[in-house]
Order: sequence, then structure tokens, then C-alpha cells
Amino acid sequence: MLRIALLSCFILLPVSAAAQDAVQTDGEKYKVIFENECVRVLDYKDKPGEVTHQHRHPAFVLYALSSFKLLAPMEY
Repeated sequence: MLRIALLSCFILLPVSAAAQDAVQTDGEKYKVIFENECVRVLDYKDKPGEVTHQHRHPAFVLYALSSFKLLAPMEY
């Protein structure tokens, strides 16, 4: 199982981004571990072949707890 912790800084996050929040679009895969006014830590788990809905991450750091391959999304 793929397990990724995402650290995202949400300083000055526009209100419009809330509709594209990964926790809202894919709540079964993303879980908020910690959040304050400067930092948000997400836990992400999925299985090979699963996909996520389109969402955004403001400036972020990704820390992988296991190896994985990420396929780039198709450009439209």
C-alpha cells in the first residue's frame, strides 16, 4: 500500500481552492494529521492503479514512506 505524507503550507490560501482541496475531493485517500495557520500535514494512502480527482496543493513538501511510481496526468 502506498503511503505518503504531504506537508502543505496554506498561508494565504484563496477561498476558491477550498473546492479543490484533496481531502474534499478524495477523502477516502487523504487524512489530515495536523493543521495550524502555517502548516497542514496530510496522510495519503492508495493502492496501485487507483486515481484521484483533480485537486491542488499549495506550496508543499512530499515525504514518501515507501517507494512508488507517479504517472503524470494527461494534459488537455
